[in-house]
Amino acid sequence: MILGAAIIVVSGTGSSHSSPPTPAPTSTGAPATSSGWSNPAGLSRTALPDMIRSHVPAVATVSDVDLLGIADSYCSAWSREADPKTIFQKGVESGFSQEDAQLLMSLSTGALCPQFNDRVTYDAVGWHPGGATSAPPAPAAPATSVGEGTYKVGEDLEPGSYKADCVGHGYWARLRDDSGTDIIANDLKANGGPMRFTAKKGEYVEISGGCTFTKIK
Repeated sequence: MILGAAIIVVSGTGSSHSSPPTPAPTSTGAPATSSGWSNPAGLSRTALPDMIRSHVPAVATVSDVDLLGIADSYCSAWSREADPKTIFQKGVESGFSQEDAQLLMSLSTGALCPQFNDRVTYDAVGWHPGGATSAPPAPAAPATSVGEGTYKVGEDLEPGSYKADCVGHGYWARLRDDSGTDIIANDLKANGGPMRFTAKKGEYVEISGGCTFTKIK
């Protein structure tokens, strides 16, 4: 058994069950793992090991002292702003099933430091029953103001007309692809001044020099 960072290994295996255990009624202090477990019945510290064993068979032979040490280490990790996904993944890598890793985190945190219950929800650990994971972040909206660089219109840059008052050298080019050589139109000002272009979806735009182009329509 390895203790540390709230991770344990028990005989190199995870849980013996194939699906999460059915929670007992909340009046007995059972987990509500989708939102973290708040210990509504006021489960005592000394009763926590038996509660964990009843829901996580993989730790059936682990002593009370070691289980409480593991539970304490979760609270310590949350107080240090540890990443829940990292802690969860280490639990899985140490031999737990995903269900057991999340249950152990939820039961321990709910009993000893419920103020951190938001760290042990399915979304927080990045895993959901049935294999679903938390949704990836939505892609950033195309920009409407850009400086030096190459941009794909419709993804990196909104289609439309753009204007800049360049300081010193300024250059723009509308391109059919990102090779930089298939030019639709371009303009160069060696000494600065106003510049404009209109970009269409699917094109690329290359900008260099002291220019920041902002969409005007």
